[in-house]
Amino acid sequence: TDAARGGASSSLKGHSRAMLRPMRGGVDDGSAELVVIREGSRLPVLRRKITAAELERARAVFDEWDTFHDGLLDLQEFSRVLRLIGRSPKTTTAAAMFELADLDGSGSLDFAEF
Repeated sequence: TDAARGGASSSLKGHSRAMLRPMRGGVDDGSAELVVIREGSRLPVLRRKITAAELERARAVFDEWDTFHDGLLDLQEFSRVLRLIGRSPKTTTAAAMFELADLDGSGSLDFAEF
């Protein structure tokens, strides 16, 4: 979701990776930091703090939508979600949306990409 990802951009697509990591600074309030790093670079192209409540809600939604219970969302699961939320884009549009979110090009969305 955009809440968990902070918004997708085609400039992030391709050779990037997304990761969730504990916030730095010594305070363990359960929040995390979403970091997207372009391959070959050490500098993040996206950073966003995610509160513990946002992270918990995003995880619950991800787990609910992960109908195959493999820790990944594939295009079939993603398309099903779009229909459940009242969106019925053309198959090609759904595939294009999915491809934008699939930062590492693996063909599935892990939780950090979600």
